[in-house]
Amino acid sequence: MVRAPRHRALIVLGVVVLGCGCGRRDEEDGSGPPIVPVGFGVVVRDTITDRLDVMGRLQPVPGGAVVMTAPADAVVERVLVSPGQAVKAGQRLLALDAPDLQAQSLALRAQADAATHDVERQEQLLAEGIAARRQVEERRAQAAAARASAVAAESLLARTSVRSPRAGLVQRLAVGAGERVGAGQVLIEIVDPHPLDLAAQVPLLDIARVRVGQRATVEVEGASGRWDGRVVAVAPSVDTASNSGQVLIRVTARDPVLRPGSGGRAQLVVGLRRGVLVVPDSALTMVGNQLSVFVIGKDSIARARPVIAGTRLAGRAEVKGDLAPGDRVVTTGSYGLPDSTRVTIRPER
Repeated sequence: MVRAPRHRALIVLGVVVLGCGCGRRDEEDGSGPPIVPVGFGVVVRDTITDRLDVMGRLQPVPGGAVVMTAPADAVVERVLVSPGQAVKAGQRLLALDAPDLQAQSLALRAQADAATHDVERQEQLLAEGIAARRQVEERRAQAAAARASAVAAESLLARTSVRSPRAGLVQRLAVGAGERVGAGQVLIEIVDPHPLDLAAQVPLLDIARVRVGQRATVEVEGASGRWDGRVVAVAPSVDTASNSGQVLIRVTARDPVLRPGSGGRAQLVVGLRRGVLVVPDSALTMVGNQLSVFVIGKDSIARARPVIAGTRLAGRAEVKGDLAPGDRVVTTGSYGLPDSTRVTIRPER
């Protein structure tokens, strides 16, 4: 009767010892809750530059492109330049043969000279008391009109020797030697590629933040450099089709890779965000449908906290949420990380 309780006590003690042994084995073989190694950054309160990215194309500044046309029906006698060639102001580009215009110019000059001689004769007759003053004044008016017509024709004839009105590059050569052209037909286009304007479209929601004088950094397709620019104009109206407005960003650098028509991208400095919470951009992660960061507590537990991201620049991001300066946030290893996971700081390499 006394031995039975002693036997039951030994069984209970054996179970307890066995259970304790299993717990130790769980810890030793790693079958307990995993500890995830992560990288971290620190939340700071700082100033971050607010920037706006826009896309557009380079174009000559107003007056930077000149298109020359034929003054009259003519034949292209000579072509003295080629596309892409640099030219100086006043340099001869083309020679046109316009016989009809030349004949008209000579005829009008002859008429003007005759009218001038007639006025001189009438003035002499007036001095002798033979001609009337009214008749002399009429002849003077006729002579003045004849001279104006002759000057206009001669000016038009001078344009058959096509000269560049400014220094620049031959952008387009629309005719060849021996070709017949009509009055007003495009002959050649000269472009000055320095400076250039990046004509960019800015969405309606952002255009209110753009001001004349704001600085910009411009990149161009096919080129590896960056160039300084500045906003010189903001369109007063918005295109209803694209719901955006145009902004002109002037690039004054003299660089041969900057060519009219090239696509470009500009980053505008539209303001400074002072005294905001800033985290490494890599700390932002999606938890479900919510943008969040994982904050590492003193107990080494990483807990997800929802945030709203603002300006992002150079690997940093402005955030709003339940954060404080000095909080440690997970920057690497957060993808797929369950909430409230125990973590360990991954050593830097």
